[in-house]
Amino acid sequence: GLDADGWLISEHPRHLYRFRGEKPGFRGLVLAGWNWHRTEKAPIRIRTDAARAELADHMGNRTPVRIKDGVAEFPLSPTPRALILHAATRADLAEADWTSWVDVFTGTAGRGHTPPAAAVPFGMVQAGPDTGAGDWAHCSGYQYGDTSVLGYSLNHLSGTGCPDYGDVRILPFTGALGSNSVARAIDKGSEAASPGFYRVTQPDDGLTVEIAAAKRAAIYRISGDGKEGVKVLVDLSAGLGDDRWHPVSTEAIAARTEGDDTLLADCLRSGWVSRRRIGCAIRFSRPWARLERLPSGASSNAAPRFVAVFPSDERPLLVKAVFSTVDADGAAANLA
Repeated sequence: GLDADGWLISEHPRHLYRFRGEKPGFRGLVLAGWNWHRTEKAPIRIRTDAARAELADHMGNRTPVRIKDGVAEFPLSPTPRALILHAATRADLAEADWTSWVDVFTGTAGRGHTPPAAAVPFGMVQAGPDTGAGDWAHCSGYQYGDTSVLGYSLNHLSGTGCPDYGDVRILPFTGALGSNSVARAIDKGSEAASPGFYRVTQPDDGLTVEIAAAKRAAIYRISGDGKEGVKVLVDLSAGLGDDRWHPVSTEAIAARTEGDDTLLADCLRSGWVSRRRIGCAIRFSRPWARLERLPSGASSNAAPRFVAVFPSDERPLLVKAVFSTVDADGAAANLA
């Protein structure tokens, strides 16, 4: 039954268990209060309308729970540990919004090395912000406390102790790029993310950048007041590496345009992993006024950087970016 505070009460021969779910439609029940001195295993039974249930220990290991005739029965180990019973009704399984439980910013500070990138399960892209690069703190390209962004690249590692990826960095801006750094200020109060989506405002540019992920592509929506034209830096040479142990180097193979709205390129990238072949295809929702090729850097064969210049327009600028581990033609096949 329920007590006055809405806690589910379950009696046991020696002690009492109290449970409480967090949201309607999902029961995350924490077991507590068992006798730490008992040596025998004693099952506990809870009547439930759940379609399925499972136990999870403090290490995240999960074990299915047997449900028969509306009763869930599971053993308790004499070893002290935190156990959680997850259960959902049949209707809840179909109707619940499971993504509402996800905090994409978990692990993005300190040594968590996770990025708030837009991604879908088993997808090729993890598109999101690069707030730093070149050191161990930015293995994922992101630290929550950073207040500027270098751009928004197509893929990121999550939770690793070594940096890599950060392929095909895209940075919208207005005005001019800095001579020493392309970093643009971001408004942390505007930053938001959920599974498959990321958004932030670049206040100095008057732009809001939104990123959504599909299975093989990322979609960027760049919005402003339309009074000033938008420029988009496409940097094929940048990446996430450790300047001391695994510096990033990128060799150009080929780069070309198709019409005045599509850019394709092939290159070889080395960092933590050597000579990864990357092909990319980037398509804009409207033609650029001009496409500028910036200097490639110290190496004559370094992958190029481009700036696509768009005149003032009240409509958001959409950018669809795809990469392939084979070549740019393979990436272009996924633009449709």
